[in-house]
Amino acid sequence: MNRRIVGALVRGAVFGGAVFGGLLMLSGAAYAGEYAVESPELSERAAAEQLQTGLEDVTGVSWLIQRRTGDDGRVFVLRAEGVDSLDAAWSLAGRLVVEDETGTVYARRGRSEVQVVAMPGPSTAPVVETAAEIAAAEIAAAEASADGAGAEEPAALTLSVPAPVTPAERPRSVERLLRAAIDAHGGQKGGLVALASQSTVDITYRRTITDSGTDGGEALVVDHRYRRSGKACRLEVTIAQGEGTDSVTILTSDQTGWLVIGGAATERDRERVREMLGHFSPEAVLSIPLRVSTDLRQAPDWQNLQRRRGGGDTVVLSAAAPSEITVGLTSAAFDAQSHRLVQTAWATAAGPLSFDYDDYSEIAPGIVIPMKVRIERGGDEIERLEVQAFTVGGEMDKAIFSSPKR
Repeated sequence: MNRRIVGALVRGAVFGGAVFGGLLMLSGAAYAGEYAVESPELSERAAAEQLQTGLEDVTGVSWLIQRRTGDDGRVFVLRAEGVDSLDAAWSLAGRLVVEDETGTVYARRGRSEVQVVAMPGPSTAPVVETAAEIAAAEIAAAEASADGAGAEEPAALTLSVPAPVTPAERPRSVERLLRAAIDAHGGQKGGLVALASQSTVDITYRRTITDSGTDGGEALVVDHRYRRSGKACRLEVTIAQGEGTDSVTILTSDQTGWLVIGGAATERDRERVREMLGHFSPEAVLSIPLRVSTDLRQAPDWQNLQRRRGGGDTVVLSAAAPSEITVGLTSAAFDAQSHRLVQTAWATAAGPLSFDYDDYSEIAPGIVIPMKVRIERGGDEIERLEVQAFTVGGEMDKAIFSSPKR
């Protein structure tokens, strides 16, 4: 992370996720407020200006910033502000690539600014909500905020995250594995970078929430189909098992938000609809595997993986002192043959959390995803995700994104 920016980041404050050494870790729920995206530093102004071309479709405004360096030199950064959703911010970050380094996402809260990194999956709150329930909760929160009410901000956390090590400090065997893993996940321009270049996205997946909080212990099974074309987006949620309400959420090409339940269509605040749709995008539900080729090079948590142990079918990298990490990545396991990620383990405020990844597929050049994800908390399974179909770049009927009311 750019060390000159660190001093401007919020430290120890939490506004809807957990702060990892100055980084806001989001777990499924979107961060409320504006987003900003900065490109990596460039030494030449002309290069920054060239990077700025082709961003006319980006929501918000962008400009070039000149910054002084410690040796009286200067660097240039392209910064976009007023980005209206986390999903759009991640997509823009994937387009601002300099020497295989992607852009950085920031969330703004009043006068504070926090760098955002992705850690999808369950939080300390209930594991899953339907699209309709999330939309209703966010609308209620917005109305309470307008009335001067609303929930208090969570208390600050006491965190222990070791300073990231440099590649030179890691054993060569670890570096070799990381290089192989980057290639196995689509290469330096794969994953989120490759997905951001696609004109359309169509993903169907099923979530089975085994820790659904129901009295009888019945799992909640929810089917999702998320489709996106340009700025338009559509999400269909169907309850296959358990209690809940089927719904359709639409963001039209002219950025009007709609929620359809039981055939009744209601117009909703478009900003809230964007945020809600971001919860169910592939960039959110498959964030770790989509970002791994970038995070292995940049994210502080991944930089701290420096111990290697192997045997059998997997190779495990772990932090030097995992017991000292109260919130953050403690280990990552890779398949010994394919070098693809098969498990990540995290320390969280709610206890140990692990993600298992299986049945990988390269759905398009550079976009390598696991078709199955299993999530455990404290050794108990709480959720399974199965991707049933995932295509990009195909033709879509524009009518599916139209207003449900004529």
